[in-house]
Amino acid sequence: RAVKCYDPEVYSIINALDEQIDFPGSKKSIAIDKVKKINKVEEMKTYADKEIAKSMEKSEEFMAAVESSEPQSDYLKTMEKIEKAIAKKDINSLEKYFTPDGLQMLRDLFSYGDGKIICKPTYKLLEFGDEVLCRSIPMQFDFKGNVNFIRDVVFRFDKNTKKVKSIAFRLTDITESQIFAKEKWSDDARLTLINFIEDYQTAYALKRKEYLNQIYSESALIIVGSVLKETKKTDDIRLDEKVRIKYDTLSKNQYMKRLDRVFANNEFVNIRFTNTSFNTVNNINNVIGVQLKQEYFSSNYGDVGYLFLMVDLRHEKPIIHVRTWQPNETPVDDIITDKSFVFM
Repeated sequence: RAVKCYDPEVYSIINALDEQIDFPGSKKSIAIDKVKKINKVEEMKTYADKEIAKSMEKSEEFMAAVESSEPQSDYLKTMEKIEKAIAKKDINSLEKYFTPDGLQMLRDLFSYGDGKIICKPTYKLLEFGDEVLCRSIPMQFDFKGNVNFIRDVVFRFDKNTKKVKSIAFRLTDITESQIFAKEKWSDDARLTLINFIEDYQTAYALKRKEYLNQIYSESALIIVGSVLKETKKTDDIRLDEKVRIKYDTLSKNQYMKRLDRVFANNEFVNIRFTNTSFNTVNNINNVIGVQLKQEYFSSNYGDVGYLFLMVDLRHEKPIIHVRTWQPNETPVDDIITDKSFVFM
């Protein structure tokens, strides 16, 4: 099997950009059996910050605890058929393995660039209520202009019918491990949050406006920040640039119309979260304030900023009451958190 070998600094840049760039001359094929395997999370501490290693260790413990006790053969056989159908770009052969909603999401996935599986998946099955979460198929999606994204695709099965009911782009390892490491929260609460954030980022990528319309409250508070730069002359004639941040408050209707324009004018939208923190809002169970560091890429625009969501998980579907976005230039003391609002 071929593996990618990059200089550590180059790799960190590639990883930050979600592998949008590629260096064909830097690749080398080696025998996988000659690669030293890292079997213990402890060994990773020479390559990563100790806190990250610790959270990833907690993540491994969590996933082991919620690993599905269901017989795996049926799910793995279905995943093998899905792999072959993706390789052949043949959706029709998969109809009997998907619910109607799941099949529509698969069609949306097939329309998201030119997708292909980049290596043989190693699956892990997690149990969550009446679902079995199958993680995951690593895929590369190619777009015009030599742009590509690599995402792990999660398939969620209905435990009763053993059909795929939904699919989603998996979160980054760091974001996921930060949620799994929150040991004071129940297993279900952490998986509910993981599923919601996965659904959220996937909905933007696959342009699922109907889903987004359903999860935003009719009275949702939506705040969008933008950077304004003023150029001034100082006494010694040099130009000085001052950064100001402007905030606009949108209604749900205004925000959804803005999304219409974004989806219509872009070949792709790709959202990636690199950091997260979350807490209950005003100590109300299942009303959660989620703060995320968001990297946003589309055909004609890209930015990095802070996304805050106040999510109500007390209903059949999550409801977003507050969504705010602030630019990366926002001073730390001004970043919106769960403590910024009173929710009754």
